[in-house]
Amino acid sequence: MAVEETKLELELEADVYTLKRTNAGGVRLYLGDSPQPVPPQITGAKVKENCDLEILGRPLGKVDAEKCTLNIGGNETTGTLEGLRDIVGVWYPPGLVEHVHTPVKFNEYKQSDTILCAKFSAEWCGPCKMVAPAIDALSLKYTNVKFVHLDEAETKSVFQNEGIRAYPTFKFFKNGSQIGEVVQGADSEKVGRIVQKLGGVAVETSSAPKPEGSIRFVCQRETVKLVKTSSGITFAYNGKTEAKCPRVEIDVAKKEVSFGRRGGKVWSEGGYDLAAMANTLKEWFPTKVKHIHTQNEFTEIAASGITVAKFSADWCGPCKAIAGDYIEMSLKNEHVTFLHIDVDSPKLKKFCQQQGIEAMPTFHFFKDGERQESLMIQGADIAKVKRHLGKLCKVNN
Repeated sequence: MAVEETKLELELEADVYTLKRTNAGGVRLYLGDSPQPVPPQITGAKVKENCDLEILGRPLGKVDAEKCTLNIGGNETTGTLEGLRDIVGVWYPPGLVEHVHTPVKFNEYKQSDTILCAKFSAEWCGPCKMVAPAIDALSLKYTNVKFVHLDEAETKSVFQNEGIRAYPTFKFFKNGSQIGEVVQGADSEKVGRIVQKLGGVAVETSSAPKPEGSIRFVCQRETVKLVKTSSGITFAYNGKTEAKCPRVEIDVAKKEVSFGRRGGKVWSEGGYDLAAMANTLKEWFPTKVKHIHTQNEFTEIAASGITVAKFSADWCGPCKAIAGDYIEMSLKNEHVTFLHIDVDSPKLKKFCQQQGIEAMPTFHFFKDGERQESLMIQGADIAKVKRHLGKLCKVNN
């Protein structure tokens, strides 16, 4: 008997990014046709052989080379993959950081008499990606130091043995022993100072000016496909089926789709019935998390029973990363109220200040309207949220 299935497919608008370089101001990033640069200066970018574009360590999509343009020294040309990679490689020479995939290889470098700078990172960690270009630059500056990158998903045993509790974390080794100070967080300047203090010798670099100009990147349209059968929902991004289906939502008013921490504008020429798609997704991905819009609404809801409040922000990557797990908790704990509070909502800013919100996400627990001070959690530690909820529910029984 054939398995009945329902499909939902759509495409996203092609993203456009422009990098402009002047030797006086460095490299600036522009989104779309915006006349204003986004961050103050870009410290790293690369175009990989598979067409992936990365800026500040973040993957931004696959470039459509034939639609890209280069304007270097006043000469504008149509892009090619080789041309794009060449110019970006001149602006940002590839670093010498090695990705270590096994505990055996890490231990080999750790035992060496060469100074080892190890960056402990996670694929989902935004600060880890942001600091990567700066570490690449350090690896080119201090060539007598070995720089390595480890991912927690690949080398969990190494992370446990080294006591890694935050991402990114930098540790230094020589002859099998830890040396120097441990750095927690994306503080590349501090890493550089420690490398120099431990014996890193800076090499001379060319002082010749790099070619000025601009590169306009046009990325390929990304595709999203969901298939629902009696056995569950599968999710494919750009034709590749992912092991775990993220939560998918559509904002009809903004014409945007989000899936986990990713998303974008829906292709305007796709002819999609976004309202119908949004309703379908609400059926496929139910939730009992309530979005709070005013302080009075919060006070009324939290007045009785057990309440978990997640203080979050749209721009917060870790908040998005655990959103699905938080929703799953709401479905499994029917006697608990789960709330979502946007710290950037004008009507809730004062309330968030009163709650002492300084980091996102922050979780507060309430019992009959009273905040349980000892249970507060800062950070995207959903396992800890579950443990603290368990404690509160146990006391309540």
